[in-house]
Amino acid sequence: MKTKYPNLDIDFYTCDTGKELDETYQLIENLKVFLGKEITLLRAMKNSPEDPFDHFLKMYGGFLPSSISRWCTKTETEPFEQYVGNDPVVSYVGIRGDEEREGYISRKPNIQSIFPFRKNIWSEDVVNKAFANSNREAMLDFYQSVELNERSQRFEELLATRRSVFHPNAKN
Repeated sequence: MKTKYPNLDIDFYTCDTGKELDETYQLIENLKVFLGKEITLLRAMKNSPEDPFDHFLKMYGGFLPSSISRWCTKTETEPFEQYVGNDPVVSYVGIRGDEEREGYISRKPNIQSIFPFRKNIWSEDVVNKAFANSNREAMLDFYQSVELNERSQRFEELLATRRSVFHPNAKN
């Protein structure tokens, strides 16, 4: 994002479970230097004397998170959703391309999650949120603030068109 869109004002954040590897914390420090700006460190359960992971581990009776019971995401999603509040947000989620799961999709209408390391980075949920009639003006404002190519005018026309029903495969 920094290299391809240097003019965008982007907030960078990471959610700390309290059980990250030392290499992860070093990577965050290296990224701060590369980006030339702070990376906000978000933590769940700030008032707990334990780190977030241990807090939730006790809360779930000592059962470790798994693909069936993914409670560890609470250590990441809850502080993130509090952090952004009701502002419109596009969140780039760092889920690995080889992970066979959808990943975090917020139930909040103002948050759109994109998975840049996956083949299909836009989930159906993101498409529906991004192009909903209620989001048209915000999308147009954002789109007009980004310098694009000669196909920009057609995209603006399509985005400005009010839709009665949106379907990802629709031609208009």
